[in-house]
Amino acid sequence: MSSNPFDDLPALTRAAAPTKRARVEEEQEPSPPAKAAEDEAEEQQQPAPDSSAKRARVDEDDDEAKPTADPVAAALARLTPHLRTAARIPKAGPLLRQLLDGGAAAAAGPSPRHRPALFGAVAAAFSDPSQFLACPPASRVEYARIARSAQRVDWKAGGGGDDDGGEAAEAYCGEAAAAWALLRGELLGAEDAFALSKGLGKLKALVDALPEWEEGDEVEEEGEEEEAGRKRQQNAAAAAASLPPLPPPPPIAWPPDRARVLLLRRRAALDCALCARDRCHARAPWAAAPVELALEHVGAPARAARFCPGAQRARAAALLDFVSSARAARRAGAAAAAAAGGGAKDDRGAFERARAQFAAAGDVSARGSVGGGGGGGSAPWLG
Repeated sequence: MSSNPFDDLPALTRAAAPTKRARVEEEQEPSPPAKAAEDEAEEQQQPAPDSSAKRARVDEDDDEAKPTADPVAAALARLTPHLRTAARIPKAGPLLRQLLDGGAAAAAGPSPRHRPALFGAVAAAFSDPSQFLACPPASRVEYARIARSAQRVDWKAGGGGDDDGGEAAEAYCGEAAAAWALLRGELLGAEDAFALSKGLGKLKALVDALPEWEEGDEVEEEGEEEEAGRKRQQNAAAAAASLPPLPPPPPIAWPPDRARVLLLRRRAALDCALCARDRCHARAPWAAAPVELALEHVGAPARAARFCPGAQRARAAALLDFVSSARAARRAGAAAAAAAGGGAKDDRGAFERARAQFAAAGDVSARGSVGGGGGGGSAPWLG
């Protein structure tokens, strides 16, 4: 047994001295305050959570949640001012047709919140019908497409019945807007007598469908200069020929008024008749006769009550004066041609030439037969 009392203790070992690399790493290790600053900087560099997305996740049952913006209403508000200018119709028209044919006016009809703005956009496109005649053919085609799209919309669906203006809106889109765009486009695009006569037949039917004007119906006002100028004229024909173009029709908004829609229907029929007079009559010799017959139908005294007193009836009467002056000019041209020995041009049609020939015949019997000299060769005169 050993006499050393420290034999049961483990042997002491000498710790190894730290290497140079360990001392360098120990010196480079940041202190606790510096490390906290670095952690804070890293947290600031991380992207912050999207607070807008968090606010958007609201409970569907929460009644206090704010409604989202309506993209259709916003699009119509920005589109309507551009539709008033014919130069912007080629770009603004397809957008309006997309809203008319798409979700804003589906088969179930436009929703009640979109119906006023949608009808206002259609009315803005036809706020000045005179722009249709001055715009290029591409714009006329776009006007016609807008009118067809507006006709396909069920304005009475979804609460837009008679009391809510649905029937008046359909009458405006189906007759007034269609006449301004479709019927005038058909008259301007007619390339033969058959197509022109077809369009003029629609014009006659449009006038015949108008009810007579009654007390209480709206009247299209005429300017003070126009009224004073007509009063100074002593000759009624000269007064009718000196009438200036009609101003733009009165505006219309939702819900459309029946009296205002009826006024615009009368105005559209008159505008189509004036278009046939100014644009179709002098197009070709074959166009004169059908146009004059249609103008006589529109401006007949028996149909004068279908137009408003004042500006509209004055222009309807001017149609008859135009027909009379055109026929008188052709008769004068025929007389000049006969006096010149065939050197001048005779613009009369076949019917007018035949009527003049039989009217000048000297052997017309009292019974209306030509060649009734008792020779048995008379032919019945049906003219």
